[in-house]
Amino acid sequence: MELLLTFDDNYTQHAGVTICSFLANNPGAHTIHIISDRISESNQALVKDICAASGSTLNFYFVNEADTRDFPVGPGTINPTLTIATYFRLFMADLLPKTIRKILYIDCDIIIDGPLDGLWNTTFQDGKCIAALEELEPISSDGCRRMSIPQSSSYFNAGVLLIHLDRLREFFSVAKASEFIRKNHTLIRYHDQDVLNALLYDKKQFFDLQYNVMDTCLIRRATLPARYEQQRDALQSPKVIHYTGYFKPWNRESRNPYTYKYYEYLAQTPWKGYQPQSKFTDQKTKWVFYMKHLVKLCLDTIHVRNYRYISLLMLCLFCMNLSRLSATEENEMPIIAYMGVPYDKSTDENFKTLSECGFNVSLYVYGSLEQMINACHLADKYGVKILGHCTDTHEHPEKSAAVLKNVPGFFGYVLQDEPTADEINRLQEEMSRLKKVDDSHCFYINLHPYYNDGTLRHLKTRTYEDYLDIASATSCRQLSFDYYPITHDGLRDGWYHNLEMVRRQSLKTGKPFWGFVLSVPHYVYPQPTMATLLLQAYSNLAYGAQAIQYFTYWTPEPDGVYDYHNGPIGQDGKKTSTYFLVQKVNQELKTVSRLFYGCKVFSVCHLGKVSTGATKQTTIPQNISSLKVKGRRGAVVSTFEQSGHRYLCLVNKDYNHDMKLYIKVKNDTPRRITKALHEEPVKSTYTIGAGDIIIFRLT
Repeated sequence: MELLLTFDDNYTQHAGVTICSFLANNPGAHTIHIISDRISESNQALVKDICAASGSTLNFYFVNEADTRDFPVGPGTINPTLTIATYFRLFMADLLPKTIRKILYIDCDIIIDGPLDGLWNTTFQDGKCIAALEELEPISSDGCRRMSIPQSSSYFNAGVLLIHLDRLREFFSVAKASEFIRKNHTLIRYHDQDVLNALLYDKKQFFDLQYNVMDTCLIRRATLPARYEQQRDALQSPKVIHYTGYFKPWNRESRNPYTYKYYEYLAQTPWKGYQPQSKFTDQKTKWVFYMKHLVKLCLDTIHVRNYRYISLLMLCLFCMNLSRLSATEENEMPIIAYMGVPYDKSTDENFKTLSECGFNVSLYVYGSLEQMINACHLADKYGVKILGHCTDTHEHPEKSAAVLKNVPGFFGYVLQDEPTADEINRLQEEMSRLKKVDDSHCFYINLHPYYNDGTLRHLKTRTYEDYLDIASATSCRQLSFDYYPITHDGLRDGWYHNLEMVRRQSLKTGKPFWGFVLSVPHYVYPQPTMATLLLQAYSNLAYGAQAIQYFTYWTPEPDGVYDYHNGPIGQDGKKTSTYFLVQKVNQELKTVSRLFYGCKVFSVCHLGKVSTGATKQTTIPQNISSLKVKGRRGAVVSTFEQSGHRYLCLVNKDYNHDMKLYIKVKNDTPRRITKALHEEPVKSTYTIGAGDIIIFRLT
């Protein structure tokens, strides 16, 4: 058989288990095809070994990252944790050799627990090119409605597909898929499954239930489509087990009755011994999740039966409201004071001053665990959390984590600043020890930026993307990197190239990135101005940054090379002129960041002058007929979605001069959004201040 899987580095273990289960139940030599964007050599070798044991061959095909730039992932889709890898199967008609006439595609959250000869030998009806399972309700009806598919055609699950490639190539390609996504991205919830249904709804036929038994069949006891009512025995002995639920078998919370099957096959792979991990990062997230699902259950019950459960529903809603109130602080974008309040200056007054400057996280290296705990208690009084490091967290990670995980005001563990690739691998060992005891707080590594080939020699990697891959494979839930773009000579040309590379990595892995603003003059870096601070903060947000960090808050002592001076807080502990600039910027960020925190960025381009490594703006945003700028350096143009609305923002890349914006709208839907988040009618001309931002709601 010809078998196709698509995944990235993050899913290698699960893909390996899927392949192992297939080979165990289908003896013989097969050809396995993998489509990805990048898989490490070590992971490729592990999968090759699994295939070689059965005499099967393995082929890799790699997509161009630029072709997936505008594919929707994250908030607004059915599973915000999925990465861009979910779309890779759309490339099969283009990438697979023309000599392959038929192929079986399977997702990587699947176990094959029986022979698939019957499926493989399916006869295709005239004009049909794929065989799949009909989706259950209400997903099927909802999918048809959103994708404008006739209800009589129904909607299919794309986790298992038998594909007649010769016929598929006649009317399907990644170009057609991309065009559909571009025009309908706001309607897409089920990622590439929506795309395949929309384009192939009249080119499909259905196979038996036994070849794709999903969680919805087993856990929710949903009514099966009529065609499967006589096939319920398949639920007792499925040949294909598809873990479609929110909890996968590698999550401790999984309740799928066939979870044990995953571990049976896992034991036959290089990952044997793996222990399931919790889906939740903390108890509050877990509690809110279950409360929301309890409310949904109550609503379903009321709809199906009667209203005697209304009191329970109201109690659930009340509890959810309390959870929102208590979680407000956690739902704010982190604004981090790098080198915040020093351990020997940890007083109520100093944390109050830091909080009044607009920071909610203070990062510092402490002399002892006791000092760090004391700082947490003080910071917590003023709505500030501590991101810290001390000798104890390094030398006795388990013991330290057992204490810190329960300390109010604790944000996370600092591991190292700008490590090399080898150092990152060593740091992962330390993170693993911390995570065994505390998996609810963040682990923090700040990455080295890319300057030139000398950077790569220092980092000991072939490319900067390799360095990002290594960092992404760690337990860090975010990618933090620093690049200080403004020098006495002007704006460094490589800054936006760095932002492009880190944003691509963030999209690929699903890990948010954190950006930096330079707030302390030293070396070749001048005194910050309001415009230079705004340019750095808003450019980061336009690219999708989910935290803003300032280097530094407390001015470091000069070290003979770097003449640090005039940071927000001077070396004498007093406010400087920079403090009030940073305070004003943070006041803006507190409000404006509500649009950007948790948003889904669709595209980032440059209009006017295009910086090195950046993407030129070639398309007009939705509901806009014309968009032009007049300025010395041009603008960063970003489109993003927040809470069901599409937004457009432009950042003036010139921190010395204003920029003119000329905009024409197609209808009355677009609105200008002020920094107070008020809406106004759109005018035809705007002046964007030096380094500043302007925002429009498009839908």
